[in-house]
Amino acid sequence: MPLRTYAKLSKVLAVGLFAASTSPVLESIGVATSALEMTQNAGRERWSFADSEHRLRAIMRDVHAASFTAARRYGHEGDYVVGANCAGFERVAKAMLAQGVI
Repeated sequence: MPLRTYAKLSKVLAVGLFAASTSPVLESIGVATSALEMTQNAGRERWSFADSEHRLRAIMRDVHAASFTAARRYGHEGDYVVGANCAGFERVAKAMLAQGVI
């Protein structure tokens, strides 16, 4: 199954798992799928459905963990919107510090 088709199916399933307002979490599925697709294309590889699913699940586990932990750290436990935004901000800030931008 092409990764784009899998991304659409994953979004449909994720909407059932997360509140409809958690757009940062849901958008991460599309971003992760695009990254996996670029990796697959750059390596001129063809992954099985199971391999694609395994990689996407690993990414989504990391997104969940980062969102949940950040939300709890900033006093909004269980709020995946706040958590995803805070976790994203932290990653960008760390990258900017590592590059000497700030």
